[in-house]
Amino acid sequence: MSQITIESVVMELEEFLDDVCLSGCHSMPSYRVADMKSLASSCQELGLQLAEQTLHNMIDEMAKKNNTLQFDYEAFIHHYFTLSGYVEIIKSRL
Repeated sequence: MSQITIESVVMELEEFLDDVCLSGCHSMPSYRVADMKSLASSCQELGLQLAEQTLHNMIDEMAKKNNTLQFDYEAFIHHYFTLSGYVEIIKSRL
């Protein structure tokens, strides 16, 4: 069993943010939502509460898009930049 490190989680968060930036939130595949849940769990284990909560907020927004067509782009983008800024703060302290 491999141990979760803050460095590996930060790298995964950056990869996720890059993927969203490149592909947009219109074309987020279902496997990406599963990845987000796993990443949120890793953040919880490390005590990165803001990252965990922000990922869950993004998942909730994606569920709205898939289930009710009431997707709030502004809220999703707000969560995206919140997470991006948080990752930059974490990196500056490593």
